Amino acid sequence: MTWLDDLAEKALARELPARSEALEVLRSGDDELMDVVAAAFRVRLRWFGRRVKLNYLVNIKSGLCPEDCFYCSQRAGSAADVLKYTWLKPDEILKTSEAGVQAGAKRVCLVASGRGPTDADITRVCGAIARFKEQHPDVEVCACLGLLSDGQAERLHRAGTTAYNHNLNTAESNYSDICTTHSYADRADTVRRAKHAGLSPCSGLIAGMGETDEPRWAASGASPRSAACASWPWSASSARTPRSGWRAAGRSTCAACSRSPCTSSTRSSSATT
Repeated sequence: MTWLDDLAEKALARELPARSEALEVLRSGDDELMDVVAAAFRVRLRWFGRRVKLNYLVNIKSGLCPEDCFYCSQRAGSAADVLKYTWLKPDEILKTSEAGVQAGAKRVCLVASGRGPTDADITRVCGAIARFKEQHPDVEVCACLGLLSDGQAERLHRAGTTAYNHNLNTAESNYSDICTTHSYADRADTVRRAKHAGLSPCSGLIAGMGETDEPRWAASGASPRSAACASWPWSASSARTPRSGWRAAGRSTCAACSRSPCTSSTRSSSATT
C-alpha cells in the first residue's frame, strides 16, 4: 500500500489527517495527481456512491458591494462588467427558485452581494424562504448573505433555511492581504453564529492567494478549528498582483451551495460573500 492508500483508509474510518499527512498531499507532485484523485474517489464512493446533488443558485442582489475583497469582481471599485441590481422582490425570488426545482434541484441557494444584511433585509429574505418552503417542503434552502448580526441566523433557521454559506477564503495570517474592510475574525464569527442557530455551515477557501502550504492547511478542513463545517469546498485563484491585492479570474465556488456555473438563474452573477 502507498501512503495515499493509508490516508484513504484513515478517511474511510472518519479520521482527520494529521498535519504532516495533509501537507504531504499539498506538496505532492504532478506525477502523483491521478493517485491523489483515485484515493479521494475511494472515500467519495463509499459515502456518496456515484450520486450527485443538483443545487441551484439564485442571485438575489448583485454588485454594489462596499467591501474591498481583492479577488472579487463585485468589490468596491471593481471595473468588471457584472450585473448590478439591488434586492429582488419576493415574487422574483420564488419564480427563479421554481425554475431550479423544475430542473431537478434539491437545494436552492439565495446569494446576495454586500457586507451583510440589515434586519429589514432578513425580513424580506425570510418571507420569501417561508413561502418557498410552503410550496416545496422537501427542497433545502441555503442562504449566503454576508456577515450576520445578532439574531439573524436564528430568524433564517426559523423561516426554513437549511444551510448558510460563508467562506473564510484564506488563513487568518493571510487575510489582511486580500481584504481590509473586514477581518478573518468577522467571517469566523458568522460561521459560528450560523452553526449555533442550527444552520449547516458551508465555508470554504480560495487556494493560491499568496499563502504557503502551512497556512493553507491551517485554513482547511484538515484543521480541527475548521472541522465543524458540514461542507468545506476549495477553489483556485488564477491571477494576482503582489501583496497589494488579488485579482482572481475566477471566484470562489461552493459545490454544496451551487456556486458554480453548472446551473444559474437568468440574472446570475456569483457574489463572493
